[in-house]
Amino acid sequence: MVAVRLGLSPVMQAAVLRAAPSQPMLAMALGISGLYGGSAVGAAVGGRLFDQHGSAAVPAVGTGFLLVAVLCAVRGTRPSPSRGGRAASYPATSSRQ
Repeated sequence: MVAVRLGLSPVMQAAVLRAAPSQPMLAMALGISGLYGGSAVGAAVGGRLFDQHGSAAVPAVGTGFLLVAVLCAVRGTRPSPSRGGRAASYPATSSRQ
């Protein structure tokens, strides 16, 4: 599992950089902040569930979070006709200003 996480890191970083090519350091800072923020929220929710409802509630709620994340990912990356078939998750960029 660790190899999968380490293998996805460059892919996620490239996606973050594509989202804001004119400000790469800001994009990476926000991307990493989101990663650590998500870890903190997951730990807090998991700890609260474990404390109040026992260990059986943690995987059930975790699966719910996973389903929401997958739906968001699928919805955010599907081709959009208004963008000429390009992925909808990244703004159209132009070298002309």
